[in-house]
Amino acid sequence: MCIQVFLVDDHSIVREGLKSIINSEADMEVIGEADNGKQALEMICEYEADIIIMDVEMPGLDGIETTAKMVEKFGKKILALSAHSEIQYVQKMLKAGAKGYLLKECVINELVRAIHRIVNGSVYVSERLTQDVVSDYIKKLSKIENSVLSILTDKETEVLKLIAKGLSRQQIARQLYATPGTISKHRQNIMEKLGISTNADLVMFAIREGIVTLD
Repeated sequence: MCIQVFLVDDHSIVREGLKSIINSEADMEVIGEADNGKQALEMICEYEADIIIMDVEMPGLDGIETTAKMVEKFGKKILALSAHSEIQYVQKMLKAGAKGYLLKECVINELVRAIHRIVNGSVYVSERLTQDVVSDYIKKLSKIENSVLSILTDKETEVLKLIAKGLSRQQIARQLYATPGTISKHRQNIMEKLGISTNADLVMFAIREGIVTLD
């Protein structure tokens, strides 16, 4: 299966760079592009795109409004692409219906991975942003009485906080004087108790429950 990609960005140099990366992949191709939200909405019916890569800030109809309309009218899968790392942009795009948020500075390393994840039904948020939102999420949870953290053991809470800081399984194991296998088991228990399976899902949970609020 060849993944059909549609680009929406008001900078031609960005679109050219994205096309170069995507078209170099054996299972992907760019099938169309638009330089603003209004044009994208008018054109998208002509293309059977599997995923749309959407710039967040554009003149006229911005990426947030375009995403909301694109998802509502056409049910398209959207990957937001932005130079902004502020949490409010991530929240607004995900609430508009985007399935992922990628920083332009991370494009080369993460773009292909993000496209595959979203096309296969997952959510993808840049690793750097995920750490920031998860950390904020945990700080706010600690202030809420009877929060979901109350169902975790002290050790699971400790592991969760270290995961949020971006530590690897091996680093957590060394810090807690445990084996990597034990840390994996703790992580599995945490995810099961919170009813989530990935850090990206944790981000979505935080947004949905209003624990991470818009600034």
